[in-house]
Amino acid sequence: MGEVNDPVTFYNVLEDVNTADTYKFSVETKRSLTLSLKDLYANADLRLIQDKSGNGILDPGKELKRSAALGNTSETITRVLNPGDYIAQVYSPAQNEHTAYALEIA
Repeated sequence: MGEVNDPVTFYNVLEDVNTADTYKFSVETKRSLTLSLKDLYANADLRLIQDKSGNGILDPGKELKRSAALGNTSETITRVLNPGDYIAQVYSPAQNEHTAYALEIA
């Protein structure tokens, strides 16, 4: 995805064969960033991961923040980020939960 300068929204679906989606992005200057997960019709959660190694792998200890509201409640993460590589991950916390969603990175 590259550097986040303007808000961008991704639309996708979680299902049995695809229980998590990852969105890689970079921050070039220290700034506040908001991740908003909305338009859910079933439960999905959101987490922000710092990819210090740049390998795109979700290694233990890389998670910065998680939003895990119950049901189809919207999820939001706001955090001041230093320059670097990051991953936003949308995932289903339970098996057999199917949901469409909109993820905004701003």
